Amino acid sequence: MIKLQENSLKIPVARAVPRHKQRASRSGVPIRRDPHSRLMAQLLSLGGNGIAIREAHSRPWASATFVGAQHFVTVEFDEATHDAPKAQAFVNALGETEFSIPGHIVADAAIDGRETQWTPAGSITRLHLIVLTIEDW
Repeated sequence: MIKLQENSLKIPVARAVPRHKQRASRSGVPIRRDPHSRLMAQLLSLGGNGIAIREAHSRPWASATFVGAQHFVTVEFDEATHDAPKAQAFVNALGETEFSIPGHIVADAAIDGRETQWTPAGSITRLHLIVLTIEDW
């Protein structure tokens, strides 16, 4: 609501506030954006053709100085015998990747496990990842 005061119009002033902090709930507390879907999209992009996310969930995480989330992801690579080892290329690229998630920083990304299932057409490799994101204030 705009209030008029003695022939002057009060206009709200726009402030330089980061986009992830602009929205607020009814109580005035900023709404935190969940980085999970953006992280999944970037992992799929990193893996290229032949990657699929088989399982993914996250849980809140906090330390004395940071707030964030732990993401548990299982990705699967269907590798035909004539293809380059996609799973190994993904593992090599994971450590060097700069993720771009507004309002969040990927603090750590680790391979927690690896399974390979052999098929007549090649192999199926599953990687179990743990990714830690922290809020960038």
